[in-house]
Amino acid sequence: MNTELLESRWRPEQLQPVSCDYCGKNDTRELFVRPDGMRVVECCGCGLAFLSPRPKDEFIPRLYEGDYFQKDAGSAATGYQSYLTKETRLEMLHAAESRLALLLPRWDPQGKDCLEIGCATGEFCVALQKRGAKVTGSDLSRFAIEEARRRYPGIPFEAGTLDDWAGREAYDALFAFEVIEHVLSPTRFFKAANRLLRPDGLLALSTPNLDCGRAVGFNSWVGCHVSMEHLFYFSKDALEKIAARAGFETVEWFTGLGDGLLRPPPPPTLKSRLKRTLASLGLLGLAKSLKRRASGPVQLYRPHGTGHNLLMAFRKKTSGG
Repeated sequence: MNTELLESRWRPEQLQPVSCDYCGKNDTRELFVRPDGMRVVECCGCGLAFLSPRPKDEFIPRLYEGDYFQKDAGSAATGYQSYLTKETRLEMLHAAESRLALLLPRWDPQGKDCLEIGCATGEFCVALQKRGAKVTGSDLSRFAIEEARRRYPGIPFEAGTLDDWAGREAYDALFAFEVIEHVLSPTRFFKAANRLLRPDGLLALSTPNLDCGRAVGFNSWVGCHVSMEHLFYFSKDALEKIAARAGFETVEWFTGLGDGLLRPPPPPTLKSRLKRTLASLGLLGLAKSLKRRASGPVQLYRPHGTGHNLLMAFRKKTSGG
């Protein structure tokens, strides 16, 4: 990845102004300015929030190369804490199972044909497979796909975006966690998802919750201070509008993963020193896994609310619905 493009200011010739992806209007108001100097604006007509100006399309793929998945905690302008540690892998497996558990009361994965877009290293695909689904994983990052294939050779993984699956077989369910904020056009994404799904098919996605930012104040919201590769910021209402136009209806929605407040790092404690020691020995992931098993499942999401992360499930409407 060309980290210089984000850790310094973008050059004017690398940027382009954009209109609202939902209604096409150029009437916007500024919501906040990110630490990288980029402006997030809100459409005065429909309420969709997005980066404008934003990097030109040809620069976007550079953001997702190998070191996007190998960040040190707290040090990255883009990307995530390293996906390659055993500890992070166990945490992602736990998060995948927690997300899937939210959907099970309304959707049975047994025997379903499923596609995950933005699968990263494949942990949600594993959770689906354990429940009897036939699953394929896809990600823009070839680095992530190679790692997913190495970890889970029994699951097919393929590098690409949702557009690359156009015209292929239909699916019963499509998953896209932490993807919609990265795409060039959310409206095109939802339309492509509709074409890939069978009637009554499930679409589940997650994204940072803009309503959390409004509730806590953008200067105090984690979503304003991390992941500088995000191009869009969604509220529940904005996602529902885009989904409805593309032929979806809302099944259920949740928020979670904390209150979204940006907090200074805590001072070193005996507990933090113990965690560093376990991490240095490669035992921190095991210790956390044993703790989870002893205490039972942790509820990462709850219905509705203004938590930091928004998870929504949609159903593709039938022609008569």
